[in-house]
Amino acid sequence: DCLAAVLSSTTFSDRLLGGNLAPEFPNHGPWIATGNNPTFSGQLNRRIIQIRLVPKTATPHLREGFIHFPLMPWVKENHAKIIDACITIVMSYVNAGRPEWTGTPLGSYESFSKVMGGILDNAGVKGFMTDMQMQRDILDMENGQLADFVQIWWNTHKGNNVSVKELMALARKEEMDVQDSWAEPGIHQEPSRSEITKAGNFFSNKKERYFVINQDDEAKTIQLLKGTVRSTYRLKVSS
Repeated sequence: DCLAAVLSSTTFSDRLLGGNLAPEFPNHGPWIATGNNPTFSGQLNRRIIQIRLVPKTATPHLREGFIHFPLMPWVKENHAKIIDACITIVMSYVNAGRPEWTGTPLGSYESFSKVMGGILDNAGVKGFMTDMQMQRDILDMENGQLADFVQIWWNTHKGNNVSVKELMALARKEEMDVQDSWAEPGIHQEPSRSEITKAGNFFSNKKERYFVINQDDEAKTIQLLKGTVRSTYRLKVSS
């Protein structure tokens, strides 16, 4: 989707509201967002580094004893000092000769990983990106859900062309967790247009992926492909 693409692009272009112009802008800075227990799709999940803050209390909204309270007025009053401190940390890394970071970089973000890891290491903040298990667990769960669905898909349709709506109906009938990738809240007999669009994008993003299924107690490798009929998908046994 749009956010997944912009997180790994060096430029970003979109149409301006009220016109047909689509200017292109450089996209060099990191994207930062906050939220309460946010979840991400597989595409977004591998493009983020989570910073999880867990207050040691059952009532975090009643905490007291903050160093800076209220926080936002203090940030506004000390805006210049905060920026100066950030620049000082970065320049310390530069003046030290940009010491090499020895951690494992995030795929598609190798340069970012090395520079940010080097800056933090030089500042005495160790362990950058050493705890990525949460992202891996989520991705493994999503892959497992899709693999389970592909098995049902093969059992039902084999290598035939199948429309997105048929795949959605199959997931709903079999109560497969994979439908969480497109299902919207509420009970309705027919999928909404936005759900069909989400499901179509979901399967489009998975095309050409390989899966191992079981057929007659024998493991077979199959590939998810676009169908030979418009707006359909099919499974093909890999030779």
